[in-house]
Amino acid sequence: MTYVKITEKEKTDGDKMLKNKKNLMCLILCLIIYSFLWGNNYGLPTYTTKRITGTFGECRINADTYVKRFNIGLALSTNSIENTKIYAMNDGILWKLVINDPVYGNIIYLKHPDGLATMYGHLNTFS
Repeated sequence: MTYVKITEKEKTDGDKMLKNKKNLMCLILCLIIYSFLWGNNYGLPTYTTKRITGTFGECRINADTYVKRFNIGLALSTNSIENTKIYAMNDGILWKLVINDPVYGNIIYLKHPDGLATMYGHLNTFS
C-alpha cells in the first residue's frame, strides 16, 4: 500500500471546500423553500424585519443543555422587539397550541390547505 501524506494546507483547503459545498447546498435548499412558500401566497409572519436568524438543516446547540439538534424550518427575527404582532403566513386551521414549552415557550401550529404546516414560537400571548 502507498500512503500519501496530506499537508496542513491541503487539509485546510479541503475543509474550506467542504464548508463551501455545504453552504452552497444550504443556499440552494433555502432558495427552493423560499420560492415554494412565496410562490404559493405565503407571506412573512411579521412586518418588523425580513432578517433570517436560522435556516433549514442548521445545527443548533441549546445554551442550557448543550444538546445539538437540527433546525427544521426558518427562523425570523423580530429585532428583539417584544410583543411584535405575528401573522399567519397563509390561510390555515389551528392544529396545535402549546403553552410554556421548555424550548419555544408559547407555540401555535397551523395546517394549511396545501398540506404544509407552520409553527410560530416564542410568543408572549395569544390573541
